[in-house]
Amino acid sequence: MKMMTKRWLAPVAILLLTLWALPAFAADATGKWTCQDKGPDANAVSLTFVFKQEGTQLTGTLTIKDDRDRILDSTSINNRKVDGDKISFATALSDGARFAHEGTIHTGEITLTVRSGAELSEISELTLKRSK
Repeated sequence: MKMMTKRWLAPVAILLLTLWALPAFAADATGKWTCQDKGPDANAVSLTFVFKQEGTQLTGTLTIKDDRDRILDSTSINNRKVDGDKISFATALSDGARFAHEGTIHTGEITLTVRSGAELSEISELTLKRSK
């Protein structure tokens, strides 16, 4: 019986250490993320998302600036969720425009599919880069 216990001890210890270390490798959206896009008038805009993640909880803001660095709009994110490397949230701008964002957190970037329009049927893609 002692031999059998010793044979299982090392694999069980490795499994426990692996499970204990997994949260350290989980995706983390915390930080400042930016990208360039086109506004409704086809002019370039800068989007800055600031996220704070605690486990599966996510809070944050979106700030939109024009090419002269003037703030065009700023809003909080809503209906937010993080599940592993998946992220989802919604934003609503001051003019009533609504957006649903779903994406994947990667090292140094977040890829987002953005739905907009009256029925959230217009789809676009954004790649956010981690900013300092």
